[in-house]
Amino acid sequence: MLILHNKMISPFSEKVRLMLGYSCLKWQSVQAPVVPPRPSLDPILQGYRRIPVAQIGADYFCDTRLIAEEIAQLSACPELSPLQLNQEQLTLSERIDSEHFLHCVNTLSAWPVIRKVFREVPIRDIWAYLKDKKHLRDHASPEAIKLISSRAESLQNWTEHLEHLEQIIKGPFILGEQPSYLDFCAYHMIWFRESIHANEAWSGRPQLKHWFQHMHAIGHGDCSELSAEQAIHAARDQAREVSEHYVHSDLIGQSVSIFSKDILLGPTTGVLVGEDKERWIIAKHTDLVGTIHIHFSKFSCNLTREPC
Repeated sequence: MLILHNKMISPFSEKVRLMLGYSCLKWQSVQAPVVPPRPSLDPILQGYRRIPVAQIGADYFCDTRLIAEEIAQLSACPELSPLQLNQEQLTLSERIDSEHFLHCVNTLSAWPVIRKVFREVPIRDIWAYLKDKKHLRDHASPEAIKLISSRAESLQNWTEHLEHLEQIIKGPFILGEQPSYLDFCAYHMIWFRESIHANEAWSGRPQLKHWFQHMHAIGHGDCSELSAEQAIHAARDQAREVSEHYVHSDLIGQSVSIFSKDILLGPTTGVLVGEDKERWIIAKHTDLVGTIHIHFSKFSCNLTREPC
């Protein structure tokens, strides 16, 4: 069964929760602490800090793009796969999760954000939460910093993004009668912003409102809660054999380090055991759970070979 390490406040977590609801898969939710330490993840993922993370036994999947691919395969819902999109649609999904995410966050008003934080972050954790956000911002990569615009530019870009969505929606969902990966990318940022600036997006955009209501109605499906300790137990000695599809790289068997492209907080190290055009898979042994496999997206991470 798929386990999702997620945070209620996280828009990227909501993206995956909604995909799981649509897929009709049974799944288990581990509520990750809003700030480190995260005992069920930190010893395994090292420098990788993004939430959500999916877990199937001792396989961990980092980045919502890879998680979507796993959900598509597990549920036989190919429309959830990013690989089902054409290049124009895939590029838009990538821009939503990077540039438009920053535009959305950069134009939020301070007091509504503060109210949301006080609603959804435990009082004892608020100062640590704010410090952690500053820490992440201070360690943003040069490439990520280049994407940050002025507030005025961000507001213009965010408005243009909403107008574009209004124009391209072709039915109940963006591409027609059923949702695609693109719908879930577009939904989660508007969901997040609606929780802070309610009804702001709908003025003059009836198609967008109608689409959002269809998406929101999907819900989270058949979910049960799981503790961090239970998730650790589920990973012990459960490493799966790597599929033949992934074992043709010249780097198989090499020690490697994998870094997030946007936040520079150190690598995750291991031995490369799988690769294709979308992902790298590394194996590592941990005292916590034994041997594990971690799947990283080539879209959001870089890899370097460790010296012999």
